[in-house]
Amino acid sequence: MTTAVSWVVQHKERTKTEAVLRVLVLPSSMLELLQVAIEAFHTDPETDEIDETSRLVPGLQTADQSGQLSFREAFETAATAEGLGSGDLGFRVSPYLLRKSVATDIAWESGIEHGVRRRFMGHRAADDVFGRVYTPDHPELTPLAEVARVLDEMIRGSIGSLLVPTTRRIRWGHSHRNFHRAAHAEATLLAAGWSTDPDHSEDPLCDAQRVSSELRIAESTARRWMRDGTLRCVIVQDRDGVRRRWARLSEVWALRDRLADRILLPDLAEELGVRYHDLYRMSRLLSLELEQHPTSRQFEVSSEAAGRLCEEHARVRALHERSMKQAAAAGQLNLAVSTVGLMAKRGELDIDPETDSSKARFVTRASVEKCRTVRYGDSPKRRLDQATVPLADVIRFTGRSRFELLDLVRAGVLEEVPGRGTCQLTASSLGAWMTVSA
Repeated sequence: MTTAVSWVVQHKERTKTEAVLRVLVLPSSMLELLQVAIEAFHTDPETDEIDETSRLVPGLQTADQSGQLSFREAFETAATAEGLGSGDLGFRVSPYLLRKSVATDIAWESGIEHGVRRRFMGHRAADDVFGRVYTPDHPELTPLAEVARVLDEMIRGSIGSLLVPTTRRIRWGHSHRNFHRAAHAEATLLAAGWSTDPDHSEDPLCDAQRVSSELRIAESTARRWMRDGTLRCVIVQDRDGVRRRWARLSEVWALRDRLADRILLPDLAEELGVRYHDLYRMSRLLSLELEQHPTSRQFEVSSEAAGRLCEEHARVRALHERSMKQAAAAGQLNLAVSTVGLMAKRGELDIDPETDSSKARFVTRASVEKCRTVRYGDSPKRRLDQATVPLADVIRFTGRSRFELLDLVRAGVLEEVPGRGTCQLTASSLGAWMTVSA
């Protein structure tokens, strides 16, 4: 029986081949992150000298040796906090899956040659001898620099920066080999904005209520912006130990300046008091070009487009105040819709030249009121819009029988409103009768 023995090698004395040379072209966002990490963890705070022999990820216990356990635990914690855990997605998110997502973004980006994509991900441009052996990278790395620029635009368009603020602190014990650099590393991370202090009064953390007050938006909108990434946030425990989202005041003001001439379509609908889909349909009817927010994918409305939508909303509201649809007029006049349409053609009802998104025909309220007066008279006893009470409700509340109430109607004590499907008694006659009866 043979036993297989495996071990992990922390470093190698030489490269794979003597003539090998590999250059990695990184986006500027990644370079910014690496520069802060080198300044914090690999630069002597007294001499400003960089230890070029140390590992980029420093060993926590032994110099130049670092395992993956702490990284994997931190990665799982961060994924769960962002709703990317196994329970949320149904599969495990791993660094390899993130690498595949980057490769996918590059693969579907137009303007990048196939060979350049493979080179950037560390693969040979082709599988033949010419591609594997005889074709080194471009001398000036120009094609790879273009890929790095595209990735940098993706980073800035989605999350803004790789230096995502965190409130976690460096907790090195006295026995830690880099304990003497803890204060320097902490100050460097704070200055770069990578680490944040919840108690810093000059740039305080704001909850959803203060964000809504600063940006003059609804609190529900502020919570949505903080949740979908529109506003960069950190998660900090409140006084009760509950983890909540907070945003720096500087980030809130930056968003306010950036969105000074823009508003999200759901927010505009909430401001106007209309449904989102009605406002979206209105924008389509007006042929407005709406852009989508890179993170929330919500439609953004420019100040000019918002003005046109507000004008159209005011026009439609004024239309409904002075006119009504023919179906509503039919209900007011107790007639069929086709009869109301015929009356409009004859000129008995005035047709409003405007309409709303339904494309229905409107008639003026003044003409409907005039027609109702002609048909039913101007006596208050004959008006259809007076307050009425169903006969069944009167029976239930008074205890009188149907025959007794109908006798009072025939005697003229109670007044019945004609033209209704069920027997309706006027509220005024009921009030007078009940007062006398009491």
